[in-house]
Amino acid sequence: MKIQTAAITLFVSMTVTFTSCSLLHKGAMQTRNWKGSDLPGHNYATFDYLNGTQKFEVKVNKKSTFYFKYVTNIKAGKLHLSIESPTRVILSEDLRGAQTDSITVGNPAGETFQIVLVGSRAAGSFDFKYAEL
Repeated sequence: MKIQTAAITLFVSMTVTFTSCSLLHKGAMQTRNWKGSDLPGHNYATFDYLNGTQKFEVKVNKKSTFYFKYVTNIKAGKLHLSIESPTRVILSEDLRGAQTDSITVGNPAGETFQIVLVGSRAAGSFDFKYAEL
């Protein structure tokens, strides 16, 4: 009985340790060779490494519809793109390789939106453009 109890205690102890370690690694964003800009209507960058979350505010007038176009080229790792407001997620997409797409976003409630990138050891580039319609 003591051996079984010791094995269960060891398993629980190892599980808690590994879970805690994974939570610690979700800290600050890390980048290498980030070259880009955040301008009204245009966000772009090239990077050798992105690990973490980068957010850009969509700068359009309240209650306006806007057009969003993105061009990405992911060479390594994973990159997830989303467009979010406080009440909804408009776009949620895992990006791979070279991609180009666009979406029109209506905003009758006058919410604020963010472009959110979540990188996991990602390398590549993105070019986001948006404009009111």
